[in-house]
Amino acid sequence: MKTAAFPIRLLAYNVDISIFIIVALVLSVFIESNLVLYASCALFVILYHATLESSSWQATLGKKYVKMKVVDDKEQPISFFKGICRILAKFLSLILAFAGFFMIYFRSDRKGLHDLICGTKVILVTESRERNTIKNHKVKKT
Repeated sequence: MKTAAFPIRLLAYNVDISIFIIVALVLSVFIESNLVLYASCALFVILYHATLESSSWQATLGKKYVKMKVVDDKEQPISFFKGICRILAKFLSLILAFAGFFMIYFRSDRKGLHDLICGTKVILVTESRERNTIKNHKVKKT
């Protein structure tokens, strides 16, 4: 399966960040304390990524829009725990001046630091592959 390159992943990120901005603006109307607002936004980001990437979609709304999904190194769906690990590892990449994200551009396997830490990768999805994965994901849950 073909791994997703940096530019397409950046496009998906831009879709997701647009959603985060809207949510943060809505939350800022109701939450006066900056500390509580920042914590609420961080919690939203963590749950958004972990929940959607471990769902049958295997993707955030941005990744779904550009037809990508997150899988483990064996190309199986990731767990909610691995989704939490993945987003927390992304925060590490932020702390390291985005170096963990730029690795995606330079590595032949297109893995960022968060992918290496958590044993995941982002792949491009064909329509038939997506249908099979959703069917397999439902079978595993029952």
